[in-house]
Amino acid sequence: MKIPYTCVCCGFTSQFKNDMRRHLYKKVVCQKAVNDIELTDEIKQKILKDRVYHIPKPNAVINNINTVINYGNTINNLVANLDTIEKLKIYMTHQDVELIDYGQTIESRFAEQVQKLMITNDAFGCMDSLILDKDNLLEVINQVSSLANEHCKNMNVIYDKKFDKLKLYDMGEWDEFILMKGICTLMKKIQEHYFNLYECYLIRKIEVSSIAHQDKAVIKEQLIEYYKFIGCFGIEPFVQDRNDSEIVYNPEDKRCNSFQDLTDENTELSTRYGNLYTRVCGETKASELNKIKRNIIEIIKKNCMKNVDELNKKVVILFNMDEEFKNTILPS
Repeated sequence: MKIPYTCVCCGFTSQFKNDMRRHLYKKVVCQKAVNDIELTDEIKQKILKDRVYHIPKPNAVINNINTVINYGNTINNLVANLDTIEKLKIYMTHQDVELIDYGQTIESRFAEQVQKLMITNDAFGCMDSLILDKDNLLEVINQVSSLANEHCKNMNVIYDKKFDKLKLYDMGEWDEFILMKGICTLMKKIQEHYFNLYECYLIRKIEVSSIAHQDKAVIKEQLIEYYKFIGCFGIEPFVQDRNDSEIVYNPEDKRCNSFQDLTDENTELSTRYGNLYTRVCGETKASELNKIKRNIIEIIKKNCMKNVDELNKKVVILFNMDEEFKNTILPS
């Protein structure tokens, strides 16, 4: 004899499915004399299909949850413990995307600003949006070291917390530096693609533009802030050992002659602003310079660690979705 259809709430039984269906779906809810649980549609269908419904034991539910949690933790730990560069290489290869040099990232990220810097505009004076204050200078470092929701192809600056080193991807290779030297190298690359032209732009505003004198004084203060910014790492300004034509004119301008002899007649600006840089670095308190340096270091460290977290999330998702990728990761 078959097991009768049994209501899990009140214990009503019947050998006939239709009788049980009428009982389960009647307007008046049955008394919950046996089990005080909600009689959901899922449970009703289970009774009509299998004749009985067994309430899951709490331990079984907990064990199932723990199994899921333990699996997730295992995968997260597995991915997190992989070498970052090796992990990035596997991920990028699977996605068929090439990692680009850190210099290319800097160049593309500030291309719009660079184009504007090459156009002398006297109209805005000290209100010029291209002029960077302390916070904006730090924001440049933030943009260079952050993925900013972009694809991992720009993950070309990596901080190695274990050994306190900075790794930069350049010319298809990873170059490894002690932290301070790595940051100096990164700053010089920003100089090459952005800051050098910015420095010249400020000097032109001061020296050859027709803006008001009070505006020129404010711009000079921003130049001083910039000199502190690079000076805290001992990085020389663009004006050092340059002739004046290189400062006043853009590189593609025929009047810009980088091969001109460095005589007293054509190094007046170079000397004046080179001396300003030396004076600023010499007169600024060490505590102020160290604060700028700490801010830069902190931004780079935090962004790099955040970038690794983002990479780990992408790798875990792909690991759970793509069997081929999983088999590539596991041997690592």
